[in-house]
Amino acid sequence: MDLTLSKELARIPDLRHQIRSLHRFRSSFNRGIDLVARHMNMVANINESCSTLAFLNWAEKADQNKPYRVHNSPDSCLFTCGLLLAELIRTAPVTSVKEAHRAVDASLPVETRAIAEFWPEGFLLTSYCASLLDAILQQDFKTSVTLAPVATDIRTWWSFRENTQDDPSAAIGFFDLFAGQEPNWPQLEAASLRHALGSEPQLALQ
Repeated sequence: MDLTLSKELARIPDLRHQIRSLHRFRSSFNRGIDLVARHMNMVANINESCSTLAFLNWAEKADQNKPYRVHNSPDSCLFTCGLLLAELIRTAPVTSVKEAHRAVDASLPVETRAIAEFWPEGFLLTSYCASLLDAILQQDFKTSVTLAPVATDIRTWWSFRENTQDDPSAAIGFFDLFAGQEPNWPQLEAASLRHALGSEPQLALQ
């Protein structure tokens, strides 16, 4: 994944609350997708109707899980960003991804480039949500995201893409895996049943 956007997002005061504004979400999403796409030698078209629908669905589901935030704030941020990823994959606001006539960022690992070529839309959406999570953790908890090895495993991304085609909610579980956490696969949208409930995550939040 490409977390370059997190530095930019971290400069937005009170990001965790600001992102709940549709205007702020649209602005950061459009900027984030464009930034990552440029790094990956791609051009991405964004359907704002679809991204708005994703935002509205996400906001509704996040509110349903609001009581969970008091139990484990860092993990609640991980869950909330994973929930956003699921809704973005469900509504598919990024389309027509294609190669652009510009050089690929040579600093990116070969594995990262392979994943972006395999599933460009999923890579862009996941990078945005991971950058958002990283920025919020920096602001609110003085910590950051450390991606697990599976985050650069092309076989995991094959499974990620296949499973989310059947059930977009599976994105929550894969987002947990990428952040080094153990998903609760049977009930991914139930925040109160997460494994981290009552304890501080130690792998991803360092």
